[in-house]
Amino acid sequence: MANSVEGFKRGLDVFLEQNNILVPFTPPRTEYALNELCIRGFFADGGRLLQKNLFGPRPPSRPDIVDPNLKQQLLLYKIPNIAKKMVSFFMRPMFPRIANHVEAHSGCSSVKDLWNHYTAIKEYRCDYVKEWRKLGLDALLCPMLGPAFNIGHPGKLFAGFGFTMLFNILNFPAGVLPVTTVTSEDEEELKHYQGYYNDPWDKEVIKGMEGGEGLPVGVQCVALPWQEEQCLRLMKEVETVTRARCDK
Repeated sequence: MANSVEGFKRGLDVFLEQNNILVPFTPPRTEYALNELCIRGFFADGGRLLQKNLFGPRPPSRPDIVDPNLKQQLLLYKIPNIAKKMVSFFMRPMFPRIANHVEAHSGCSSVKDLWNHYTAIKEYRCDYVKEWRKLGLDALLCPMLGPAFNIGHPGKLFAGFGFTMLFNILNFPAGVLPVTTVTSEDEEELKHYQGYYNDPWDKEVIKGMEGGEGLPVGVQCVALPWQEEQCLRLMKEVETVTRARCDK
């Protein structure tokens, strides 16, 4: 996302001021991890339990109030899995990202399929750690969605949590902290933002972020499992330099 990436670049500047060494790192098979592992795993039952707990009837047997901004999500949980697959098939030529996301919401088809899914997560986690250690990384500094979206837009942007969702499935410790704020220059650049897929989500991002001048933009600090101290140390270094810059 436009402002998220800009905030990340400023976060790199902050990090370099501490004489740290930056090593470029490209996460392996990101699209596969986000859709097939994260989304399909989160909605293994097709979203039925979530629909029941969040939107199901409440005593005395009357439907609960549904936030209008969540109606798109509720619709996706309600439709049968076969319908999700059909919608995804016809949508894929024009909007492949959204099509893959919709199809992933059909979840796992059987208990065996679910166990295979767990195995795939473990294998991906091993591949990720292998790439990490091959480069000798201590910690990871990466973008975080920001700034805060305008009212009504978070529920329409399923891709918004992509920056953090990956580390949930990897079970890596991660923390977020602000490093800068949205400037008038950022707002001007946002007007010309084209996105990466040129689909409705990219257009929705612009509507969700516009008018955010002055709002904080953060970066995300990540470490390997059981290395929470490493994550906190990186966050402390970034915070220290950020505060020093603000005090100048």
